[in-house]
Amino acid sequence: MPDWQDEGLVLSTRRHGEKAAVISVFTQEHGRHLGLLHIKNLPMTACFYQIRWHARLSEHLGNYTLEALEPLAARYLDDKKRLACLATLCYLLDELLPERE
Repeated sequence: MPDWQDEGLVLSTRRHGEKAAVISVFTQEHGRHLGLLHIKNLPMTACFYQIRWHARLSEHLGNYTLEALEPLAARYLDDKKRLACLATLCYLLDELLPERE
């Protein structure tokens, strides 16, 4: 089974039905990677998490389990410019990087 575990930054989230979300994460070992997260509330973007990914085959979307490590965006809530820069950085990484590289 192609399971892996790494620390990473959540780049984007989008709802998938009522109880799940497709999230994009960026990790040092696995690059930008998409996966499905079964949740009630969406995880915060621009925050670091301990990420576990599980799939039957490496080509599948797979499922994530997240554990919060550091709320990076929370550091800049009082600074609009830095928060905007962080959000822009996450957006650009999500849009420009190829998946799984």
